[in-house]
Amino acid sequence: MIKRGMNPDGPWTTEPGSLDWEHAGLSCHIIRGPVGALCGYVGVPRGHPLYGCKYSEPSAALAKRLSERLSEPIGNLGLGQMIACLSENGPTPTPEMAFDVHGGITYSENHKPKDGQTNLWWFGFDCAHSGDYTPGGGIYFEQRPYETYRDIEYVRAQCEHLAEQLAAVTPWTK
Repeated sequence: MIKRGMNPDGPWTTEPGSLDWEHAGLSCHIIRGPVGALCGYVGVPRGHPLYGCKYSEPSAALAKRLSERLSEPIGNLGLGQMIACLSENGPTPTPEMAFDVHGGITYSENHKPKDGQTNLWWFGFDCAHSGDYTPGGGIYFEQRPYETYRDIEYVRAQCEHLAEQLAAVTPWTK
C-alpha cells in the first residue's frame, strides 16, 4: 500500500506492501522499501551450503553454478558479472556473481528483513536500480520514459527464480 510521501498514482496504491510464501521448499518474502520499491528475499535453512554466507563472500558450493552462469549469453549477465570476467583472476564464486535475479543479490543476513529473528539466512534483492521507477524516490513523482515500476507479481517471479537457484545448490540435505 501507499506510504506517506509516495506518488499517489500507480499500482503500488492497491498492491500489498508485503507478502510471504514458500517456493522450491524455501521461504520467500517481499516488502516495500523506503523509496517505495519492492524488495525480494529468499531464506535458506541451516544445513544449506550457503547458510551464513555473505553475498560477496566466496563459496566453493557456487563454483558449478557460476560456471553455468558464465556460459550464458553475455546479454544475460549483469554488469558485475561482465566486469569480473575481464579481471585478471576471473570471477569469484559468490552469491552476487552466481545468481540471476533483478539487480543482483544485494542483501544477506540471518534475520527476516523488518520482521525479527528467524532461523533462516536470507538472500535479497531490490527494485531501486537505474531504470526502475521508485514511487517514493524523491521529487520525481512522474515516471520517466526509461523507468519501469517492478510490481509485486514481477518481484514474486524473481523471488521464485532465486529460490529455484538456491534450492539447486549442492550438496544440500533438506
